[in-house]
Amino acid sequence: MYARVETGSLSPTSTQDEMKEHSFSEDGISEQIRRSWLRRHWISIGVHSLLIVANVVIYIAAISRTWDPSHAFTPLYDAIEYERRSFEAVSIRLYNGSMNANKPTDFAGDPRPALEAAWKQLTKNQNIRLTDEDLAQADEDDSVVQLTDGSGSYGTLTVFHGLHCIERIHRYIHFDHYYASFSDEEKVLLEWHLEHCLDWLRQYLTCNPDTTPIMMHWIAESTLPVAKVDGGKHSCAKWERIDEWAGNRTFVPSSENIKHPIYGDPYSKDANLAVGIINTKGQHYVSSNGTVYA
Repeated sequence: MYARVETGSLSPTSTQDEMKEHSFSEDGISEQIRRSWLRRHWISIGVHSLLIVANVVIYIAAISRTWDPSHAFTPLYDAIEYERRSFEAVSIRLYNGSMNANKPTDFAGDPRPALEAAWKQLTKNQNIRLTDEDLAQADEDDSVVQLTDGSGSYGTLTVFHGLHCIERIHRYIHFDHYYASFSDEEKVLLEWHLEHCLDWLRQYLTCNPDTTPIMMHWIAESTLPVAKVDGGKHSCAKWERIDEWAGNRTFVPSSENIKHPIYGDPYSKDANLAVGIINTKGQHYVSSNGTVYA
């Protein structure tokens, strides 16, 4: 009634034990074939696995460098290093209005030689030479100031413009010391300059927000909650690394290394226009569309 069954095959009347034994036999053969294939191709498999891992690592690194907001469009990628740091918040003045002798820095307070020296030291590397390599590619804007010796372009870092604005605001607080001789027209331009600085600093801070929590505290001297602004640890770029990078590219702008394509010597006594946002004479230029070049 049934066809002849070859040796090693199973008939419809085979027992469950026979079927299991046959199944195990087939699994064993499949396992042997798989192992044999792996032995023949293990080098190829290993090489391809390494290539896949390497490509994934390179891709992640490229994406991180391209999209990390802390490093976007900066030639300082390799110079930036971060640390955890608390802010120094000792008051510059005592309650009676006198200067606090325990203030460890000299960036605020009454005009004095120590203050001028501190700001000069902090901003000494603000004028820098940027090469095409620094900028990753040549800047196609032909209005960018090129150094006459062909060594690069004249620029600064955004942080230095922020420091420049803060110093200007401090000087405005002490108007009688710094600007007592200003004419009415110069006063208007100075106010225009400072309004620009305040608006620029607002954008700068909201572009680079420090989200370290500031906690409110009770103190014996006040019935109201008081912010402890020096209580948290901030993630800060090491300023020494940035200043060193800029210091290796700093130069002193002069008639010898920059020249206006129309007016020639930008520092000539006959020139009415000032150059750069870092002019040591404190000059600035307001364009026809209202843009302030401080």
